[in-house]
Parts: sequence; C-alpha cells; structure tokens
Amino acid sequence: MTVDNPNNLPTSPIADLLPTQGNLKDLTETNYKKLRNVIDQRGFSVPVYVWEDTKGIKHLLDGHQRRQVLTTEGWTEPIPYLKIPAKDLQEAMARLLEITSQYATITQEGIDEFIGTYELNEADVYEATSFDATTNQIKDEYGTDFELASGEKEPFGQMTFMLADEQAQLIKAAVTSAHSIKGDTFGNENSNGNAPYWIVEQWVKQSN
Repeated sequence: MTVDNPNNLPTSPIADLLPTQGNLKDLTETNYKKLRNVIDQRGFSVPVYVWEDTKGIKHLLDGHQRRQVLTTEGWTEPIPYLKIPAKDLQEAMARLLEITSQYATITQEGIDEFIGTYELNEADVYEATSFDATTNQIKDEYGTDFELASGEKEPFGQMTFMLADEQAQLIKAAVTSAHSIKGDTFGNENSNGNAPYWIVEQWVKQSN
C-alpha cells in the first residue's frame, strides 16, 4: 500500500488510533472488497479525522472502514490524519455523527449525469463505489447478500445473476468491450444495461 501525504499532515499507524464508532456502521463483504481494491490500486490519500484527549490518546472519528481494511490486510504504513477540535469526548462523539452524516443524497439520476458529464468509465465507477440511495440490498433464497440497482422503472426491468469469480471477470471484460457498440437502446441510457443486450444479440445472430 502506498501513502500519499502532499500536505505533510501528521501521520500515525492505524493501530494507534482508538476506534469510537462501535456498531454505528456495517461494512458488507462486497463493500469491503471495493474499499480494499481502491486502497490497493490508488493508495491511501484521504486523511482520517481524530480527536486527541488531554492524555494524548488519539480517538478515531472518521475512517473506521479503512481501519478495518488496513488491519485485516496487514497494511501498517503510518497514515495522515486531521485533528478535530472538541472540549471533551462527548463533544467529539457529537462531531463524529456530524462528520459521518450524509446531508445530501446521491440519486441514480445524479450519478448517471455525473458519469456522463466527466466521461467516466461506468463499470469502473460502480466497481469502486457504493451509494445507499442507488442500491437496494436484498437476500436471495439461500440468504446470500447481493445488491441491485434501485427500483423497477417501467418499461425497464432488473436481472441478477450469481457467478463464479472467473465467470464474472470474463463477462466484465465483454461488457467493457461492448460499450463501443452503437445498437438499439430502447430508451435505456444505462450503457452497462445495454452492453449485455448487445452481446446476446450478436450471439443470437451468429447462432441462427
């Protein structure tokens, strides 16, 4: 893991920062993998927030999911942090809720527009991120957690497949390649939805 600290902030091993969130948040296995991959590929660049008490103990306010990933993966490099002012632990915990609160909501329409405006790779964005307002977590009949894009939107429907990792890698590669195809969209502006259709369409034509 690489650590970027262009502003020369103070650093500390994650093990020296005392966690405070308890069970406030839950990191699913899917989102754990996403976060691990982001840190592995891009490095650690966004500082965590801490409150330091009169004894010099640094209480971690924001960054607990990254702490979990770093600890589990055995990444021990010191990371940058920012001190948050508070007169005592009670005020620090109130600041914690303020820091972790999401005052604005990222909508499906908003993220689609954002991806289009900056010409981002849609597959890469969803591979690396997770937004509460754009996904619904459900369980299949075997109790397995997985995520779907939010809401049925007529005349569109949702299809979900569970794949082995090797199968998923091949399909992701095919979907990425199919993004360049300009075929029928039936009013669907989601390129990740159109790509599998174009792939199947080509397969059907070749099979006939």
